[in-house]
Amino acid sequence: MVMFSFTRMRAIGRSEAPARAERPCVESGRVVGASVTGRDLRIDLIRGLALWMIFLDHTAGNPLNRITYGHVALPDALDIFVFLSGLSCGILYGKLILAHGFVAAQTRALRRAGQLYVAQVLIGFVNIACYFAFRPLLDSDYLATYDVALLAQEPLRAVGAMLGLVYTPQMMDILPLYLILVLATPAFVLLLTRSQAVALALSASLWLAAAAIPGFTIPSLGLAGEASYDPFSWQLLFCIGLWLGKRHYVDGVPFRPRRSLLAVCWMIVAIGFAARHAGMLFGDPDAYAWAVEPSVVRSHIHPARLINFLAWVYLVAAYLRADSGLVRSRWTESLRLCGRHSLEVFCAAAPVSIVATIAVLKYGPTFTLEAIATVTGVAAMIAVARFMDHRRMRRRHARDVAPERRLQRAGART
Repeated sequence: MVMFSFTRMRAIGRSEAPARAERPCVESGRVVGASVTGRDLRIDLIRGLALWMIFLDHTAGNPLNRITYGHVALPDALDIFVFLSGLSCGILYGKLILAHGFVAAQTRALRRAGQLYVAQVLIGFVNIACYFAFRPLLDSDYLATYDVALLAQEPLRAVGAMLGLVYTPQMMDILPLYLILVLATPAFVLLLTRSQAVALALSASLWLAAAAIPGFTIPSLGLAGEASYDPFSWQLLFCIGLWLGKRHYVDGVPFRPRRSLLAVCWMIVAIGFAARHAGMLFGDPDAYAWAVEPSVVRSHIHPARLINFLAWVYLVAAYLRADSGLVRSRWTESLRLCGRHSLEVFCAAAPVSIVATIAVLKYGPTFTLEAIATVTGVAAMIAVARFMDHRRMRRRHARDVAPERRLQRAGART
């Protein structure tokens, strides 16, 4: 037989299994052996990579977006971000509910939703500023492609709709989805503690309803008339992440991949790659439009897209160890920091992406312009991530030394 540990992710024979205390495992929601703080660095690493790919995919003319995840699989970087956000929330809010109850978890969710709303408003003002600053350069194709037509025709109405989260031009369609999902997280995690089967069945039912019932979505004042990413559909991927985060990190249930399922996942991944490049391989791209062009099924999660993504998740979880050199390497530190401070990093990348897209529209996709945009965007993300991490460390140090200083002041008074 073969035994696997969720965080070790490497097959070992039973006779070769080291002592329990010597191998990484999940104990009381803490990943032993992952990092000095018990944080699973793989989550930060892969989420940081997803943020970089989202930036590349949203920057027009960037040749590097040809090697992002969306060109080797049916999903794209957004799927990674939504799933890992659910995984992280499952860990965080699962622990909060166990330790302090539902009210504390919902309060935390409301505070996080407030941060997301502020970030959304800031990106909205960046869109407004860029539109009015570069208005002579923007043609009708740009207005239609990046959903800026309402801002061009009715600026005041567009601003109000942005504040109401029902109008989401360039780089503004991800955060409203995340905001809604975060607000619903404590209730779903609480339901998971009562019955995992009922919670997952409810999530799957919403997903099916979103696909089967026309108009079962959140309306939008954009050109499509509905949310770019339907939360009733995308919640399924987020809730799967919530379930896995709570199950493996909070409840401590180990993950043991099976060789038969690994083989099936490899087959699904291969089929997904072929479907993504169906136009090149089979010469009939129209028949595979749902796979070749992600925007065709962007608002809803296509079943094939979901299955393909879950196969990728299973393979990565099985082969990428939490204590591997790649995860802990100093060369991947910037990616880990970007993943740890994902909201601030996304806000740093959005203005660069918007300005770069307008510049490409004006001057064309030249190598120099693309290189400048890519370097500037990645540098901005890394700089913000390092600044936020430095500030976090300073706050932690101040919190750790505060009791000692109070004791010293009390001793001086006596």
